[in-house]
Amino acid sequence: MPYESVMARTGPDGKIYGLDGLDPLLWNSSTYLLEGNTGEEFDTALAEFAAQSDDVIRTYSPTQRAMLQRVLWVVFDRAAARGRGVSPEKRENQAKTAKLITRLALSREEIAKLPDTFAETARTKPHPREPKTEIEFKNRFVPFFPDDLLDADGA
Repeated sequence: MPYESVMARTGPDGKIYGLDGLDPLLWNSSTYLLEGNTGEEFDTALAEFAAQSDDVIRTYSPTQRAMLQRVLWVVFDRAAARGRGVSPEKRENQAKTAKLITRLALSREEIAKLPDTFAETARTKPHPREPKTEIEFKNRFVPFFPDDLLDADGA
């Protein structure tokens, strides 16, 4: 199941959205990935991926597996939040999704070897250390990365 099959959404303008985010573009009232064409496509992709052997699944890097597991968990939670509005077939797919989430799980050793993105960001300094203006400070979409972010005595 490619990551894109869960993350990408095509807007009315034909543009693809969502590939640069952490979560799939799902909303509480949305039936996306749960019903209709997208539900059927998700079900097919889920079944095809679940049919792969553990050996094949282990060919995915630990980072790929962790990211896919995280995304599937969001879809699972979204379906669960719909509660009684989910058909028996969808509940069955929730169970299949839960099994796949478990199969994607990393060992303790794999988790310990995952990249430390925080340390890498601190090392490479891709973002300014502080916002340049009050407007930037209030705009949550302008990234900054204070040197003392994790210091107990930091600002």
